[in-house]
Amino acid sequence: MRSCNTVSKKLCPHATRRLGRLRVAVPTSLYEDIAFATGIIKESKAMFAIFVSAEYSLCMRLIHPLAFALASLFAASSLGAHCQIPCGIFSDELKFSELEEHVVTIEKSARLVRELLAKDALSANDHQQLIRWTINKESHAQKIIDETANYFLAQRIKTDNDHYAEKIVLLHHIILKAMKTKQSVETEATNKLSEKIAAFKELYLDHSHPH
Repeated sequence: MRSCNTVSKKLCPHATRRLGRLRVAVPTSLYEDIAFATGIIKESKAMFAIFVSAEYSLCMRLIHPLAFALASLFAASSLGAHCQIPCGIFSDELKFSELEEHVVTIEKSARLVRELLAKDALSANDHQQLIRWTINKESHAQKIIDETANYFLAQRIKTDNDHYAEKIVLLHHIILKAMKTKQSVETEATNKLSEKIAAFKELYLDHSHPH
């Protein structure tokens, strides 16, 4: 194990004074592991210097595994789907509330797009808002498609369920109608999507699905 003064010679000059004051003993193997994990030796040295010079005096032996744990957590959360381990933890009512909220968001986005396009002339800000509301509309439509497939089709609908065929047909319609809301800003598209979600919700919740 090298002393902090030995390690500080390899770090940026700004960190040397801070290291001398903290007197942190850093194992060489840990430093090399961090450099290897990032894949960018020079940048990881600078980052390591920041970690060591922090006033919180955190133990580097804990930061090392914690960094990888956080990276794994963020990577998993970015997928945006239910875990599918399977964890066995489901909230059907919450999922339906989310689907319905997506529809309301699509309706509002489409309405504001129509209002902007109804103007005689669009300002620079109008053009920006037009793009943003369109992206928002399509984003929430895609969330409905993803959640329908990843939650209901992949995990909650079983081949031995009652009314299996009817549920599959309704889920297919939900995906199709969600896609149609991407292609249109008219109320008809969102109304049909809302109707299909309501029909599936009634059929689904009328027949118990164990968690």
